[in-house]
Amino acid sequence: MDALEAVERLARKAREERVPETDVSQRVLMRLGRPVSPRVAPLGWVAAVAAVAAAAVLIVALNSWISPSDPMMDLFTPLQVASR
Repeated sequence: MDALEAVERLARKAREERVPETDVSQRVLMRLGRPVSPRVAPLGWVAAVAAVAAAAVLIVALNSWISPSDPMMDLFTPLQVASR
């Protein structure tokens, strides 16, 4: 028996075989009609951590903004003390 004949015989048997009839339309429609609840819990945690980090940066920035000093004054302060 030739390999090609074996494949042809299998193809003929496959064509003769009946396909089982299965109705899945009701299950599909039920699944499509069901509302999907989005998972926002992980996103909420990320937002909370970002808010805490932003608050920390804001506190540091406000402390620096409230008490601005001239960087050159740090160089001249020892000279002013010595001249007195």
